[in-house]
Amino acid sequence: MSSIIACPKCSRDMRVPAEAGGKKIRCPGCDAVFEAPVLAEVVDDASFGVTEKVAPPVHASPPKAGSSRPEGTSGPPPLRRRRRFDEDDEDDFDVRRRRRREETAGGMPLWLIIGLPVGGVVLIAMLVVGVALLNREAEQEFALMNAPPPNFPPIVQQKFEDFPPPVNFPNDPPPKFFPPDDFPPKPPPSPPPPAWKKIAPRAPAAGPTLTEVKTIALEANALAYNPADKHLYAAVASSAANNGNTITALDPATGDVVWYVNVSSDPAVLAMADNHKVLWVGPHGASGIQRIDLVARKAGPLLPFHVQRHGAVFAEDIAVLPGSADSVAVSMFSKGVSPRHAGVAIFDNGAPRAGKTQDHTGSNRIAASDQPEILFGYCNETTEFGLRHLYADGGGIREGRVAGGVIQGFGNDIVYAGGRIYSSNGAVVDAQNLNLVGTIPTQGALAVDAFNKRVYVLAGDQRGNLNAYDTETLTKRGSMSLANYPEIQGSLVQLGDSALAFRTKRQIVIVPLGQLK
Repeated sequence: MSSIIACPKCSRDMRVPAEAGGKKIRCPGCDAVFEAPVLAEVVDDASFGVTEKVAPPVHASPPKAGSSRPEGTSGPPPLRRRRRFDEDDEDDFDVRRRRRREETAGGMPLWLIIGLPVGGVVLIAMLVVGVALLNREAEQEFALMNAPPPNFPPIVQQKFEDFPPPVNFPNDPPPKFFPPDDFPPKPPPSPPPPAWKKIAPRAPAAGPTLTEVKTIALEANALAYNPADKHLYAAVASSAANNGNTITALDPATGDVVWYVNVSSDPAVLAMADNHKVLWVGPHGASGIQRIDLVARKAGPLLPFHVQRHGAVFAEDIAVLPGSADSVAVSMFSKGVSPRHAGVAIFDNGAPRAGKTQDHTGSNRIAASDQPEILFGYCNETTEFGLRHLYADGGGIREGRVAGGVIQGFGNDIVYAGGRIYSSNGAVVDAQNLNLVGTIPTQGALAVDAFNKRVYVLAGDQRGNLNAYDTETLTKRGSMSLANYPEIQGSLVQLGDSALAFRTKRQIVIVPLGQLK
């Protein structure tokens, strides 16, 4: 047991044992010698459970000069102990003194002063290591992507007889083996495209004799000319005031109605066979096509289309195959659907061939070539704007090459003549290579006379002009104002070698070629 007393000379705290009470001791600070006070015994501290000795009052000589004790105070200096100690708590004072030394002048602990720089260095090191690992992973991934393919061992093709027979239980029926020939065969590869033949254009037949423009008051959806009987055929709309839902034959020289035949609701598409004896009709009020016998002047029954996934389909365009009046290619569409295209199919006397082209994006407009095996198609309702080769054979029709962007624009039509494809937006394309040859600087319905090297364009804009261009140089050769014929609809048709016909909203207009100066 020890206690802390103060030196009476320099007031320095000293720790002295209890046995030194009443004995002389020396101060280690100022070497002053004085008598240590005797400690009195105090019994049982309730909080610590120990017994302490407290120094009784000691009378000593007056303090020397320089002492910090006030004047008039006698006796030994007072004890400086502030709290009780036991044998297990003797070093508390030194511990508190050490902690005070560790505090800085600003009150920041020493561990914090040292830890901040060390933590920053560790964090930077971790970031550097992380970036290095990411770079290494990226380099490994790049190396794997660009590595040559592994040299795998060749695949061994096992034969049918190489497989072991199956294990049979006693009550199982005998196994059945199917030789390879019984499995479904692989589909045959697509046949090569048909060979192109260069066929010279034929001279147009003699047309009607006209000296001035003639108009016929008849509302028509489409026009077709037959050079054999020199009749202009009109598909009369269901909303027309006269001859609605009919195919009406007109004499273009006089404007008279020669004959007509009733057909299905709202005829809208016409296509003349190259033998000039059959006219095909595509109504928009009925799903199917009709055959008109021009010699017998009789309409056949409606040849219906098969219902497709969007319901009934209708004829958007028809092209009669060369050399066969009863074989036609039909571009079909669905009402109330966008895109409306429902594919292209070939019909023989109304019976469809097995294969047809896809729907959605395909050939909205079609044109026959000089050969029955080759047709052309154009997508005019999506931004694909694909110009297509179509190949026909006994299995149906299939797509060949597709050239996107050669012809551009919604709603455009195409016409084939003399090895070229002419578009209503002015583009002229080589039919075999699908390369752009040039551009006619006018847009509108077309009629092409390849033999006489003329292409006629019906410009149904505000100017309302009928223009003639050279097919070789694509320069203008003649023009006629159509200001007196408003509401031009289109359907430009050449009437032999003498005239052109087109339709407006209320009438049919026939123009002699001599008017194009």
